[in-house]
Amino acid sequence: GIRAVIAESFERIHRANLVGMGIIPLQFLPGQSADTFGLDGSEQYNIHVPENIAPGDLLTVQVSNGQTFQVKVRFDTEVDLTYFKNGGILNYMIRKMLLTPREFNSYGSQRGNDAIMSRGTFANIRLVNKMSPTAGPRTTHHPSGDVMDIFDAAHRGGAALRAAPLVPWRLCAPHTSHTGAARPCPGYPRSNSGVIRAHRANLVGMGIIPLQFLPGQSADTFGLDGSEQYNIHVPENIAPGDLLTVQVSNGQTFQVKVRFDTEVDLTYFKNGGILNYMIRKML
Repeated sequence: GIRAVIAESFERIHRANLVGMGIIPLQFLPGQSADTFGLDGSEQYNIHVPENIAPGDLLTVQVSNGQTFQVKVRFDTEVDLTYFKNGGILNYMIRKMLLTPREFNSYGSQRGNDAIMSRGTFANIRLVNKMSPTAGPRTTHHPSGDVMDIFDAAHRGGAALRAAPLVPWRLCAPHTSHTGAARPCPGYPRSNSGVIRAHRANLVGMGIIPLQFLPGQSADTFGLDGSEQYNIHVPENIAPGDLLTVQVSNGQTFQVKVRFDTEVDLTYFKNGGILNYMIRKML
């Protein structure tokens, strides 16, 4: 198998993946690359790895064509080194935590199973949700007030919407949307003071309107905690960048900006999301 990878640079996730598999990430010294030494990958390489290898060490590479050059060891922490010495993170966990292979299952390894990935969508342990008393994938269901997993609350809310389509929308209103795996509840609009590009695109793709607070405003500005009901009139001729008025059940009103940034976004929304759009275009 592969014991080492030599490259000019490593993206953080690629370096971490190599370390996790027990492979040494080796980096050319500044100004050097495979082209510097005329390497095309057909050569054989000999690299002596000392027992006391440490993060940042320089190792000498001996090439079958007679050349030698140095590379930097991209173990950036002692933890990286520990994983390498154990043959990768899985072997480390087996030895140190006494886990069995069946306990290594993950959402990533089950990405072909729609039911599992739907659950995984709401399982980010780093979520900080102002509608929940604790961190993690939890929220407060309304109007019951039950604290539960976001996944379960979404299903309960979805069932209510299917039973009574005129149930008022609930507005999830964090200060800004930063959490990688976070998703809004199905059928609910979302209002943020800043929307990350990938999250905005995800909302549009699901047929959900991304609404952004005006500069200097946030949920805290209006004392919103997510328990309110909201009425938002969406005109037939809605356009990217429009301002919509939000009427809150506590009597307040405020404006938000429609974050459809292109006409394509608008087309997806009017079709109920990108999947519905593709189905209609292909039939």
